Amino acid sequence: TFMAPFISIIMPVYNVEKYIVRSIESVLAQTFTDFELLLVDDCSPDNSGKICDEFAKKDNRVKVFHLPVNGGVSKARNTLMKKTNGEYLCFLDSDDYFDSNMLEVLADSVKKNPAQVVIFGLVEEYYDDEGFLKSTKTVSCEEKIIKDKNELRKEILKLEANDLYGYPCNKMYNIKYLEEADAWFPVMRFNEDIIFNIDFFMDAQSCNMLSFA
Repeated sequence: TFMAPFISIIMPVYNVEKYIVRSIESVLAQTFTDFELLLVDDCSPDNSGKICDEFAKKDNRVKVFHLPVNGGVSKARNTLMKKTNGEYLCFLDSDDYFDSNMLEVLADSVKKNPAQVVIFGLVEEYYDDEGFLKSTKTVSCEEKIIKDKNELRKEILKLEANDLYGYPCNKMYNIKYLEEADAWFPVMRFNEDIIFNIDFFMDAQSCNMLSFA
């Protein structure tokens, strides 16, 4: 029998063989284990697709989808949003990674206070041309439980000022509500993340904000 996971994680993959192992391993090392990791290889010309396949052979929580033609990050994410089995959805870019207890904190949050979305902070890392870490910037939000549409809208203005609104990667979305909101990533060169979040938050009223980054 198939047991649906609690969290689905979508990762678009294109030309990232240098970073992707670290990214996938950060998911597989999570203290919370009830998840599926959906990797979408967008016709990557390097070894990224093969690396994904190797992980899928070793761990049945990893599923790989190879797209027949390169369609870009929006199409890759949209394709996999139709294939999720979880109750909640996280997006992770293939050059980003999760702290080891992150999914546990997110899952605990919605089990205590069910919400349409959880928003959390992140750490931006800046590297020089040689690949050495130059600096980091922690962007965090204050801890809050919001159950009101107007209050959430006020909070979004603050998030936008802190650059935490547009990213999909610092949020965990309730999949049922995501379907109701009919939010998708438009295929465009820039700002597809912001359009997706605008559609998602248009009528959203419940949100857990976590202060950790």
